[in-house]
Amino acid sequence: MASAKPASTPGSTPLVCMGHTRPLTSLAFSPLQPDGSYFLISTCKDKVPLLRAGKSGDWVGSFVGHTGAVWSGKLNRDASRAVTGSADFSAIVWNARTGAAEFTLAHEHIVKAVDISPVGDHVITGGHEGKLRLFNLASASISNGDETARPECTILVAQDVKGKGRAHDGVVRSTIWHDARGEIITAGEDAKIRIWDISSQACIATIEAPSTARTGIPDPISSLQTTGSETILSTTHASNVSLFDLSSRTFVATYKLDYAPSCAAFHPNSPDIFLTGSTQDSAVRIHSRNESADCLHWFKGHHGGVHCIDFSPDGQLYASGSEDGTIRLWQTTQKTYGLWVLEEVTDVPAS
Repeated sequence: MASAKPASTPGSTPLVCMGHTRPLTSLAFSPLQPDGSYFLISTCKDKVPLLRAGKSGDWVGSFVGHTGAVWSGKLNRDASRAVTGSADFSAIVWNARTGAAEFTLAHEHIVKAVDISPVGDHVITGGHEGKLRLFNLASASISNGDETARPECTILVAQDVKGKGRAHDGVVRSTIWHDARGEIITAGEDAKIRIWDISSQACIATIEAPSTARTGIPDPISSLQTTGSETILSTTHASNVSLFDLSSRTFVATYKLDYAPSCAAFHPNSPDIFLTGSTQDSAVRIHSRNESADCLHWFKGHHGGVHCIDFSPDGQLYASGSEDGTIRLWQTTQKTYGLWVLEEVTDVPAS
């Protein structure tokens, strides 16, 4: 089992991004843009998602329109569109360049998870209804955010779930649009990962999370994220971080920790490390991907539990979002990058 504290902790000065007024709920970077830039979308219980320049954390814009806590947000490939899901029983599709709401997608309960296709023409949502919705945005004209324009909506159903028209037995916690594989991946509090074929809209695989308790009952999945690999996803469940292989449809590694992680992120280019945050304390941890998942570094700075964490697409930094309402950007390797300037110290000749 991994120890929560490392033997030594190197210095690291994060950039602190203010702007939110309540606890963070999600963070997501955009892919790299042609000019090498990228963006960061954050969601929060304060009702207002924010868009930032990824390298510096500088505020770009606010998405104003939700009337409840916002639980999830994603950007499409060129960061021209965003989608957010809220406790106000809606998901909103935004023009990420103007901040205007383009579609308001009504639901019957809290929306906890969203994703958007790379070109921005489809959106998937899940939440407290246990339903997985697929919206075809190209089927309707942009409506400036009101509910008069209703994009074509398909509800994807798992046949083995109790209750009509549901994808999971309980809350849908995570949704991922995997364009390269033509699949949607979802995870729910029912401790299941489901894989859906986009073209047929059918559930093609259901996999239970590993059981790490003596009861033998699978652990509910608290988070599901992409990694740098096309086929590997990361999950958190109970006191574990696991890797799930989409090709074999099996869990290929499980890292046992001595605390309960709320989120985990794997470096997009390095096979050696992963990050975690936890609501049990305010630390951001870097773990080795060895058998014992040794805690290599322990970074403090937040003043509350860490709810979300994500690596930038180039792997040069990572963002953490906390109960304290702040985002912190941390360098993976200390060097001149973004707003960080590494000054070289030269020897001064003795007088």
